[in-house]
Amino acid sequence: MFRRWSKRGSFPKTPCLGGDAGVAGYAFWRFLIDCGHHFLVRVGGNLKLIGEMVDFQELDDGEVLCWPQEMQNKQPPLRLRLVRVTIGKADVYLLTSVLSSKQLPASLMASLYKMRWGIEIEFRCLKQTLNGDTLSCRNVDRLYTELHWSLLSMAVTELLAVNEQLASKTKDYTPAKRSLALTMKAIYDCLDDLREPAPPGADLFTRLAKAVTDNYCRTSSKKARYRPSTHEKKKNKNKPPEIRQPTSQERRKLKSINIKTTT
Repeated sequence: MFRRWSKRGSFPKTPCLGGDAGVAGYAFWRFLIDCGHHFLVRVGGNLKLIGEMVDFQELDDGEVLCWPQEMQNKQPPLRLRLVRVTIGKADVYLLTSVLSSKQLPASLMASLYKMRWGIEIEFRCLKQTLNGDTLSCRNVDRLYTELHWSLLSMAVTELLAVNEQLASKTKDYTPAKRSLALTMKAIYDCLDDLREPAPPGADLFTRLAKAVTDNYCRTSSKKARYRPSTHEKKKNKNKPPEIRQPTSQERRKLKSINIKTTT
């Protein structure tokens, strides 16, 4: 999908694309850099990098090389910057193609990474609230069309609700309080009673204005008691990437590449 958008010129000239731990890999990162794009992704213990400094693991910010064994005779290494930041109570490892800490400081990297949480919530709404976790189409092009219209319809629905909620001028209201579940319930209920006049205060626009999350304060944790304190899938979630020193053969290849690029 990204390849299609990139060919169509849908991105600015030098964007910095953000991604979570699943957006990893030499081939994809090479493609982004060759297209003139930067990236910022979270990485974990499943990624292997090369560090040219002996004490790199003691640093919070430094350059590393991404150079898988199968690519060493085909492509040059990717010189990237690895930064450890603290988000909440956890240490998170962020990898970026922006090598200058002045151009992209660690504090800004942490802020940009946290901004993705709103997108994660929207994906959760698409999969759970709208039951979009399983797409119906089987053809690749139709899958993209189905996903596109699902996202578009969800965005239009939320905009309709936010428009009514802003017009109601409720105290302390922010668009973050919108509830997609209540919005969809209002639309479904009104469609079911489409041929009957709505009772006072039960019309679609009034119900959209009231489709917001509750304002009550929790007195206990939302986590179910039967769940373990640390989920099995999250035990190794925030492990740092594996960083090793270059081998003697890799050093010779790097020296050869440097000579070719400087002459």
